[in-house]
Amino acid sequence: MYKAPAFYKKLSEMLQEIVDEMHLRLGPALRGRYQMPELDELGVIELAKQNLS
Repeated sequence: MYKAPAFYKKLSEMLQEIVDEMHLRLGPALRGRYQMPELDELGVIELAKQNLS
């Protein structure tokens, strides 16, 4: 039996993981060009700086 809600829930989780990874990798590079306060609020940029250093 095909269960659409479970499929969409898993897809949503996978997409969220991708977005989170993109924020970690691109946050520092984008910070200089764009103002992204939502990333700062999450502390993602600081976390990425720690991981890169």
